[in-house]
Amino acid sequence: MTPAQWHRLQRAAAATAVGQLSRLWRQLEGTSNFGAAWNGQQAATIVATSQRVAAARASEYVAAQIGEQGAPSATVRADAFAGVASDGRPLATLLRLPAASTIQMLNRGEPEAKAFTQGRRRLGKLAATQVFDAGRVATSVAQTVDTRVAGYRRELRGPTNCARCVVLAGKWFRWNEGFLRHPGCDCVHVPTTQSNATDFEPELYFEGLTPEQQDATFGQSGAQAIRDGGDLGQVVNARRGMKTTTAYGRKVLSTTEGTTVRATFGRRAAATGEVSQQGSRYRQATTIRLMPEQIYLDAKDRTDAIRLLGVHGYI
Repeated sequence: MTPAQWHRLQRAAAATAVGQLSRLWRQLEGTSNFGAAWNGQQAATIVATSQRVAAARASEYVAAQIGEQGAPSATVRADAFAGVASDGRPLATLLRLPAASTIQMLNRGEPEAKAFTQGRRRLGKLAATQVFDAGRVATSVAQTVDTRVAGYRRELRGPTNCARCVVLAGKWFRWNEGFLRHPGCDCVHVPTTQSNATDFEPELYFEGLTPEQQDATFGQSGAQAIRDGGDLGQVVNARRGMKTTTAYGRKVLSTTEGTTVRATFGRRAAATGEVSQQGSRYRQATTIRLMPEQIYLDAKDRTDAIRLLGVHGYI
């Protein structure tokens, strides 16, 4: 499977979710109590199905990229990447936000057509982002457990309006380095067995754009600074912007998804007695379930990272 094929699979999965959600949303537009009618859990089920599709073939994709004999020590569990948002919250709570913002617009007296259209567009963008992220995180896990992979190269898939993606394109990153992304980002990992950056040059990419495209991608002031001779990498701010929670006396990326005793992580916690005895319908793990990104930061080495991915139910 090539990076282009992998990307098309992700896009198709995202398009399926967005199409189904759009139809569901339109069916409810104009109802007397839209806020109560919109079912975040039903929306989450739709997106989770596409997340599983986006994650399911990650191990196959990584193996195809390195093109060597042998097999990884474990394979990716697609279910581990479904039903959870990129920041660790339950997917259903995220997908209720477009309905809430639509109701706020209606309460402010905004035209009904405008409110519902903007809400539907926001819903589609959120859903697509979550599907693509499921595929990316699954890829990062697959390349971690396949110890033949030394790292990955970041690749643009077609034109982009994101200056950060242009700066990072073609660069090589170690297997445990996070994948910087933004809502709507469609860049992909290209796993490699050695340091293997490409000769992609952001400056040449910039020069190949029209002034209007330069302004749209880098901002008017940023594009002008580059045209005036400014260093493109210095002009573009590629900092990561991810939310964290406090646990273990520090800031970590974690999730509450998959922590009930019905899920893999929750069952493992139950086996050691680390579950609550009351509160929710299903007993829940009292230990924190870390996100893969946090595991890479915490792991002592690759062996430890693979161990932690298993402990937290990703493989």
